[in-house]
Amino acid sequence: MEAVVEDLSESKKLIRFSIPHERVADEIETALNEVRKSASIKGFRPGHVPEKILRARFGHTIRSEAISRLVPEAFRQAMIDNALRPVGEPEVKDIKYDADAPLTFTATVEVLPELELPKYKGIRVVPHTIEPPTADEIDKVIESQRDARAALVPVEDRPVQLGDSIVVTLEQTVDGTTETMPDRFIEVAQNQLVPGLAQALVGIGIDATKRFELTIPDDYPDTRLAGKTVAYAATVSEIKQKQLPELNDAFAKEVADVETLEALRDRVRDAMGRQRESEERRRQEGVVLDAIVDATELEVPESLLRKQTERNVMRAYQRAQLAGVPREKVVEQHDEIVKNASVASARQIKLTLLIERIADAEGLAVTDEDLDSYFEQAAAMRGTTADELRPADELRPADELRAAYEKQEGAVEGLRDELLEGKVRSFLIEHAEID
Repeated sequence: MEAVVEDLSESKKLIRFSIPHERVADEIETALNEVRKSASIKGFRPGHVPEKILRARFGHTIRSEAISRLVPEAFRQAMIDNALRPVGEPEVKDIKYDADAPLTFTATVEVLPELELPKYKGIRVVPHTIEPPTADEIDKVIESQRDARAALVPVEDRPVQLGDSIVVTLEQTVDGTTETMPDRFIEVAQNQLVPGLAQALVGIGIDATKRFELTIPDDYPDTRLAGKTVAYAATVSEIKQKQLPELNDAFAKEVADVETLEALRDRVRDAMGRQRESEERRRQEGVVLDAIVDATELEVPESLLRKQTERNVMRAYQRAQLAGVPREKVVEQHDEIVKNASVASARQIKLTLLIERIADAEGLAVTDEDLDSYFEQAAAMRGTTADELRPADELRPADELRAAYEKQEGAVEGLRDELLEGKVRSFLIEHAEID
């Protein structure tokens, strides 16, 4: 077989194939024998139809079958012989085959371009000072833990206050249309409701109704309300207030299984310190990776860029939806979203290829032991039941987690990629100049 590769660009190749007539004839003979076994022609027993009749009746099918085998086989061999890594399926054209002549065709394919690694060791990183958590910061964390464990206690002797949780029926009228929202359970918090609504609800007693109007800011995400005057009628049927647990040693025992409140503060201080150290390390890794990406010239294959951009655009829409941004507002910014997603996608693809190449150059790989360690640690962090408390015939938590990954197509491979990236990041920081 002859395969001549022509460069259309760094990431796109045109390959001209020529397969000798003898090789094609052998494949046609193989296809003919397969047809002979299954052909059913009146007057002949299965497997005994003369070749001349088979060729006359099924010649086109036999030839098509032979070519359909030879084309991908030739393409795969060309990829191996020329050390090319295809991206997606090739576009095959101009298939020609005549008696006593070779089979010829062309294939256009995108490939991962050759990547010349830039300097990736000794990159200078200026560290940031890691400030220890202050007493106020520690107190805020502990207060959030108290708040998470607060009980809601019914209130009957006073009206609504900020911070209460209430059951309220709201009638909302805008542009002449009234919408009734019965028995809504809401927290009267200014940062969680329509601007001004929380303050307007303050002072309403149980079974009382209050009518009021709010002018909604022009930049409010819900375009149905933005910039408009909205009329409300609010009827409160229940009021509950938070009852925080006492801040004492018993609370510390419940939250962190430590004996004293001071030990809880120490635990929070240590956790916040580790988090800040981890954030600083990730920042330093980002500095190194950005330097490597910026120093790399690479033509990203169009199909890879298109697919990654589509994924990033979809994620941008999902994030906007979760943030409560109306879809029509997101659609207005679609072109800008696509532009930003395309730039980010090009960097992501380049970074992925760089990580792979650096791993190859430095002999970094993810072993089965690495996977075992990951599943053990992940299972422990999820707080699963201890092995000794489980029936002997049940899987250990780590094995359950591994089984869940293996059931999901591509999950283990994705995990290997994630762990490999972590190894490369660690390698780069270990070999950076941090001063």
